[in-house]
Amino acid sequence: MLLSHTAADATAHRPRPSDLVPIDRASPPPPAPDAAWRVCAQVQASAAEHIDASLSSLLHGLMAVCGAVGARWRLEDTSRAGPPCVVADCAVGVPWRVHAGPSGGHPLCLRKAVRPGREMVFEFDLPADHALHTEAQDTLRLILDSLGRWLHWLDMSHGPVTAQGAMPQHQRKVLLLMITGLSEKQIADRLGISNNTAHQYVTSLFRRYGVRNRPSLMARWLGDLAQLPSAEVRQGRVC
Repeated sequence: MLLSHTAADATAHRPRPSDLVPIDRASPPPPAPDAAWRVCAQVQASAAEHIDASLSSLLHGLMAVCGAVGARWRLEDTSRAGPPCVVADCAVGVPWRVHAGPSGGHPLCLRKAVRPGREMVFEFDLPADHALHTEAQDTLRLILDSLGRWLHWLDMSHGPVTAQGAMPQHQRKVLLLMITGLSEKQIADRLGISNNTAHQYVTSLFRRYGVRNRPSLMARWLGDLAQLPSAEVRQGRVC
């Protein structure tokens, strides 16, 4: 099954821009963000099984918008007391902690709530001499806001955190293939496992998501999105 949106969906209902980060008006304006919006549309049109590759493409597209040399994404579970639990993360470009240290660069951070108790954090490593324009800042926020449905799928692909911890990678591979519409036998053939093992993984997924069958799981995956605030932009060392 192919889960997709059109490019028009990616640019519809953009919120009004606001100035959240100081800018240097003397420096030249950033390039037009058309390429980033194309990446946004491609991400939304990608198949579920390619969701991790799409995340990497998205991070590279967002880096181009703000002129970053590195980017890091992480999914946090904030439903429990204490520090957030990092469910998953991904980094591209120059390693975040190496470049953004005392030697120079400065970070930009965007937080996007995907549902109550779950937030995504996008960190960008900007060169020390780089001035972030309001247009670039707004484009980053608008892109993330337009990707609400896809970000929901990305969150769902990592599953709820249970007492046993985050979802094992072998279960996640099975989940993404299930979402594309493959049968248990097809999943077993694709992953090189037995039909019985594939069935056990599917049963474990049903328990993790609190459902009894595949239609109920699909309903959770395609469920209505909560009305959540726009992505929040921050500039500083703590996000």
